[in-house]
Amino acid sequence: LITESKASQIALDRVSGASENNLRIKLDYDDGRPVYAAARLRFNYRRAVSFEQALTGKEDLGSFDGGYYGFLADSGWACLCDEKAHRAFCDFAQSWQERNPQGNLYADYFAPLLSQNARRFPQHQPPEGGWLNWPIPGSRQRAVLFRTGWGEGNYPAFWGLDEEGRICQLVVWMIDLE
Repeated sequence: LITESKASQIALDRVSGASENNLRIKLDYDDGRPVYAAARLRFNYRRAVSFEQALTGKEDLGSFDGGYYGFLADSGWACLCDEKAHRAFCDFAQSWQERNPQGNLYADYFAPLLSQNARRFPQHQPPEGGWLNWPIPGSRQRAVLFRTGWGEGNYPAFWGLDEEGRICQLVVWMIDLE
């Protein structure tokens, strides 16, 4: 899992090979505009029977006083991908910035792609775009980018575990659905 502005990883080295970036987005609506409430990335087609917080391994669990661990979306956008796609995304971002030193990766590169995607798939996203199943240039990898619930904030992430205790999915919870 990475945010748009920095590659903060949530232990994705525990899994690889996202199954076709099967992203499910649960929608809520605010003034008629879609608001993304939850996202799920499946790594295989096994059913999750339990969930645990997706940790980085760097948390100080001794000082944990409740709540949840998660990731910070300081841009209002997030990305779900496996480790191979994460490396390809970071390589692309570095290369793009070197070729466009005055450029803004979001405004100059992603915003036009998101807008184009919204015109192509207008259901459940605003005209400026709300999600993108992005083929990462220079690789055979894909990543799914999406708006994070109410925008900037801290969002919890959970591993879905199958009957054998193996990770089968990653779930990001952005809005409490009553």
